[in-house]
Amino acid sequence: MAPILQFGLNDAAKPDRTPKPKTKGGNGTSPRIVKRRAGIKREVDDEESELGSPTKKRKDSTATAYLIVGIDFGTTYSGVAVGHSENPETIYVISNSPGNVETRNKRFCVKEYTQRVYKHVMGRLRTIYGRTIVETVPIKVVLTTPADWDRKYKTTLREAAYQAGIACGLNDSILTIDEPEAAALAAFKDPQGQKTNSIFKVNNNVVVVDIGGGTIDIITYEIIQRNPLKVAEACTGTSAKCGATTIDRELHRLMASRYGAAFSDLPFKETGHGSDFMKEFEVAKKCFIGHGSEHRKEWELSLIMDIDDDGVIHGNESGTIKITSEELAQMFEKVITRAFEMVSEQIKLTQAKNDYPVNLIILCGGMAESQYVQTRFNEFCEQKLDNKVDVIVPQEAWPAIAKGAVIHALRPPVVESRKSRWSYGIGVHRAFDLERDNEKDQYNCPSRGQRTKGQVEWFIRRVMEHSTHRDESVKDKVKWIHGYITMGKTRRLRDTVGDLVLYKSKNVEKFETLRLCIPVRNSKGNKNVMIGHKILLVNEKSVQFEARCGKKRVGFKETVYEDDEN
Repeated sequence: MAPILQFGLNDAAKPDRTPKPKTKGGNGTSPRIVKRRAGIKREVDDEESELGSPTKKRKDSTATAYLIVGIDFGTTYSGVAVGHSENPETIYVISNSPGNVETRNKRFCVKEYTQRVYKHVMGRLRTIYGRTIVETVPIKVVLTTPADWDRKYKTTLREAAYQAGIACGLNDSILTIDEPEAAALAAFKDPQGQKTNSIFKVNNNVVVVDIGGGTIDIITYEIIQRNPLKVAEACTGTSAKCGATTIDRELHRLMASRYGAAFSDLPFKETGHGSDFMKEFEVAKKCFIGHGSEHRKEWELSLIMDIDDDGVIHGNESGTIKITSEELAQMFEKVITRAFEMVSEQIKLTQAKNDYPVNLIILCGGMAESQYVQTRFNEFCEQKLDNKVDVIVPQEAWPAIAKGAVIHALRPPVVESRKSRWSYGIGVHRAFDLERDNEKDQYNCPSRGQRTKGQVEWFIRRVMEHSTHRDESVKDKVKWIHGYITMGKTRRLRDTVGDLVLYKSKNVEKFETLRLCIPVRNSKGNKNVMIGHKILLVNEKSVQFEARCGKKRVGFKETVYEDDEN
């Protein structure tokens, strides 16, 4: 268990040293020493994107501008889209990325992969917007998550992203959004070029189905308003580990059952993801539109195997194997059937929540671009949903989620402002005041003189109003409390780790601790530390606390924001 660190407010000047008397004409005189108590050094409402170090307000237009990077980390591919707050109608999809990276027989760790993705994205940002803009305006990174992830997983994802160097600028920030919600935003913005008020109907429900490489994510929205479009979550989203890679596994299962060890013993580079064999199969999946007399009969894939004379060859003497359209359809079936089951479950859940009908299914994700998948969904709606539900696919269905993540950071909030249901504060010690403080809490600080311990400095009071508006006149606001921590003398060359106590409510209730890790190079004497606090109510209901020592983040904590006191 980490020790509790003592955080002191910067509210008292260091004791002045008495200078040695100067001799004038043989008479020594001591100048009058004036001690002046400094006011509490604290910045309130510094303009900042999430919890970076507070910055002075700029005079130019870049003070309100920011870049957005939407990242959809996928099982087989990762989608990335970028945009600029001053040009919200233009969203760029980063489709080319370097591959075939030499690893020298070592495995990539997740952190290294994430670092390389972001490095490539930053390079593309400089190409699109120019180096000056990228280096001077804040960057909001929006990461997409499966529909069934709770806050714990999202917080862990954000922390992992920070550790990998994502959003490492002082004013950069990281947000998250559920993948189907991001897909819905992309579809709502431009559903096949049609106006939103012509395709979305008030008091109707829309089911968003995201079929990606490794997962299916589904969520349903109720249309509240058409112009401007406003939606509400009709029921909780669901997720399943089933996607395009499931079809790949079905292919491998078929090959193993047909050829046995002749296939199973082949090295990964010949049959795994990225091999020529799987690249050809990927083409077959995309071109496959159905089976039967009116469709293509079979597909050939290049693969050389050593097969005994008694084995079934199926044309492998020419270095190819064949699969029929019926076999390919069977590989798709596991994914499609699971998607239909999940859609049916969502419709039942929605009917239990409201009386409005489902009139639209939005297909997105990599598999949504498959004509066969689209055909099967249309058949499902016709046969199982009484032909009362339409199916649409957004333009560029594969990067729709990354584009929706960018839109998420650009869209204005529905709620203009709210009052805090809680007071939030941090445990501190401050300069002793005889009229205010109890003498039993008084102690002597070697560097700051008489102090009083066991105090709470509040970031926000229960009745204080804080804004969640995003226009140029009102910003996301962070309150920073500036103070110091006295570092103990030690010869051990290791980081200083400890906790600060956080409080909430009018009853001064301890509710969390903020873990700090101050690098060993900074662990001498009094260290200036600033603690930031922010409440997010627009995109996610959470409370964030951050500690910075200079420009370095040394602590971060995110907790759930509760609407009402119990």
